[in-house]
Amino acid sequence: MKKIIAFAAIVLMSLSAFAQSGKSIYTRYSDEKGVEAVYISPNMFKLIGKIPDVNTGNGDVNLAPIIRNLSGFYLLSTSSPRVISDLSQDVQKLIKAGKYDLMMEAKDDGETVRIYTENKGEDIVSLVFFSSEPGEVSFICVDGLIKQEELNILIEKSTR
Repeated sequence: MKKIIAFAAIVLMSLSAFAQSGKSIYTRYSDEKGVEAVYISPNMFKLIGKIPDVNTGNGDVNLAPIIRNLSGFYLLSTSSPRVISDLSQDVQKLIKAGKYDLMMEAKDDGETVRIYTENKGEDIVSLVFFSSEPGEVSFICVDGLIKQEELNILIEKSTR
């Protein structure tokens, strides 16, 4: 009996861990009717990261060091009322699971944008962007290792 209870506990813990990731949210909603979905794989990031210099429009900020360390990009956008409700609840569950901290919030004319980060020490391992406005929500999750010093350099160069 103890073995069955232990097995059930392990299964439930692994299922709850699966439910609490950007990838699992993407997987759940990407095939829903009325949902726009984009996924970029780790292989694509590695390919982009091999390009010598991936610069922004002004040419001063090289994004390659950050891009090559990304492992997934998940984007969902919908105006379906049912999906808006369910997706919003799932994102809140993800955030409330305790892995993410609010980095930024902006509100304007009924639209709210929040950016959350999951950190491992000084480094960021996941970013979640959630935007909601009446009749539409967008969810973006970027997974991978973003070293704090590389991010600081990007921010410094982009603000010059």
